[in-house]
Amino acid sequence: MSTYTELLKSPQWISLRDRHRARTKSTCEDCGAKEIPVDIHHRVYGRRLKPWDYPDDNFVVVCHPCHRTREEIADMARTIFQVLDPATAHKFLSRLLHSKGALADTCGRMTKNMEVGV
Repeated sequence: MSTYTELLKSPQWISLRDRHRARTKSTCEDCGAKEIPVDIHHRVYGRRLKPWDYPDDNFVVVCHPCHRTREEIADMARTIFQVLDPATAHKFLSRLLHSKGALADTCGRMTKNMEVGV
């Protein structure tokens, strides 16, 4: 079995990564930063899927600081769903959706997928 890091070295991932970088001209889709290193972020992870086995709209091109922010928000959302009942967690996270960018995108998708048990 390959590790996640090994999978990110595969031709399938490299092709997908390069395609998304080209789509955005390596511009961060959250803050608009240009000419800096960018990552390809999975908005939502599915069980038992390879990193490239997602629809194109599941990927966002982000700079390293924005990627960290998205990961921190996702971690917080997971914690909220662990400590609150689903209805309360959904209500709480929905209030955060008034913000733009990573917060709204990550929390919105996290909320929707946590409800259906993805």
